[in-house]
Amino acid sequence: MRFYLIFLFGVLSLNSLAQQVIRGRLLDSLRLEPVAFANLILDDGISGTTTGIDGYYELRLPAGYSGTILLSHVSYKRRHVTVTFLQQNEAIKLVPGTTILQEFCGK
Repeated sequence: MRFYLIFLFGVLSLNSLAQQVIRGRLLDSLRLEPVAFANLILDDGISGTTTGIDGYYELRLPAGYSGTILLSHVSYKRRHVTVTFLQQNEAIKLVPGTTILQEFCGK
């Protein structure tokens, strides 16, 4: 039993070591203020994170991830960036954009 617990702990430890963590901040490109509650989404469309109220994020990537990351917020233009770009730029600026909402009248 002791062997199985040590083995399980070892496997779980290796899994957490296999992840890469990138930290940074999203800012408004005009006012240089934090962008709160923006999304950073990996190519799989499922994994990602959200910025806090101060614009800071902590993104965990699977080992060897080489895809792009989508930066999105309802008030800003979407932006696709690479892992290398995130690693090299701690503060990333998002350009304000407009979202056109269509009226929906159901019967």
